[in-house]
Amino acid sequence: MFTLDQVVPWGRSFDEYRRMFSLTQADLDGRIVGCGDGPASFNAEATHRGCRVTSLDPLYKLKKSDVQDRIAATYDEMLEQARRNAEEFVWDSIQSVEDLGQLRLKAMHDFLEDYEQGLSDGRYVNAALPTVPFADGAFDLALCSHFLFLYSSQLGQAFHKSGLREMCRVATEVRVFPLLALGGKRSPFVDQCAEDLRRSGFDVTIETVPYDFQCGVIRCCASEPLKRMVNKAVQADRLCRQLHAHSSGRAGRTGRKEQHRHGDLGTGGRSGDHTLNEGR
Repeated sequence: MFTLDQVVPWGRSFDEYRRMFSLTQADLDGRIVGCGDGPASFNAEATHRGCRVTSLDPLYKLKKSDVQDRIAATYDEMLEQARRNAEEFVWDSIQSVEDLGQLRLKAMHDFLEDYEQGLSDGRYVNAALPTVPFADGAFDLALCSHFLFLYSSQLGQAFHKSGLREMCRVATEVRVFPLLALGGKRSPFVDQCAEDLRRSGFDVTIETVPYDFQCGVIRCCASEPLKRMVNKAVQADRLCRQLHAHSSGRAGRTGRKEQHRHGDLGTGGRSGDHTLNEGR
């Protein structure tokens, strides 16, 4: 049951999405759906650039004022968690906990400024994996940031397989980031899900992406026509990897961890006490 007191809003920016998913201009010119976008500003910023983006999340059942109040109630706690786990992050492009907080606030502010218009336009849709309420092939690209694979202890293998297949159903390509579970270890479901997609005729690869705020990140992608599995070597410790599936999708990379009590599954926050991987 999705309730407001479970939500811990923590939004990521257009630039972070671009780097997490190695988005090219050709990618941005297509029809994109984000599964579990939460209060990220990707939709708002992309729409301002003329892109066609639809975001899905149970967060979007809430009123703007409710989301604003929840941000105010949880922001200081999120920063304190980041301070306690500061050694687990790469303080380079983001140089301090305070910079991280301002980046997250800016993304969530941009989301909130766009939220009511986006609801009216149908760009923000109250929905959650493993269901995507759109027709087959409705999108060119489906993205999932910091949800699938990250919550492997909370969501089982069947959920992951179902969610990835659903994303592959509605999009030509799927990208998921990261591939690590909470705690910083590779999700036990990555290889199983990749093999499941491969047996179904999707081309699946693990690719390096230029997003280095957290260590150990991976991206996964899948695509339908090629029917082969390709593993690409990590180029450097400070680069991430993603799993890539075609006519279908990609799966993302993982990063460093941060302790926090998250909100409901799919909102940028999850329910229960656990390790939060910062980066979304």
